[in-house]
Amino acid sequence: MADLFPRMFYVCRHLIVELNGCPSDALNDTLLLESVLFKAAKMVNTRVEAHGTHHFQRQGVTCLTIVSASHLSVHTWPQSGYIGP
Repeated sequence: MADLFPRMFYVCRHLIVELNGCPSDALNDTLLLESVLFKAAKMVNTRVEAHGTHHFQRQGVTCLTIVSASHLSVHTWPQSGYIGP
């Protein structure tokens, strides 16, 4: 069982982050959330190819940034102070 995938390698990592206790005003701030995704793309040295944001009628935001190798996304639930996948 030690060599289950002996020649396996990865091209990139998949990171899923969930945050609780976030201020609801920040979780409704599309400019702030877009800024975070663009800064994250820059930190991992990848190029932004496309970007889209949807602000839900009552509250909550989904931001999706397509980068050269994958994507970055943020989904917020301000009423719960939660950011999740």
